[in-house]
Amino acid sequence: MDEAARAKIRGALREAILSLCNSAVDFQLELSVEGLLGITVDRRDVFLVNVNEISRSDEYEDQLDEPVSPTTSASEQSETKTKVLGLSKTKKIRSL
Repeated sequence: MDEAARAKIRGALREAILSLCNSAVDFQLELSVEGLLGITVDRRDVFLVNVNEISRSDEYEDQLDEPVSPTTSASEQSETKTKVLGLSKTKKIRSL
């Protein structure tokens, strides 16, 4: 399999996976999709597809405008973001 075919498959897979997740997962601000997929052709030609995509809602930038102090601890920053965003729990994505 030549590099052009591999690039075409990589792009199509990334787009399809992100589209599937966007339609199947209800999120408020941001959806991150990360993974590594191995594809073997005819038991001899192996290539990897790295997926690292982020989908953001229209409200994403509006919700994160409040600055966080540089002296604030990581847990305090997390709590602050949770309060600012109005989130009461973290959503988890099931493996496909």
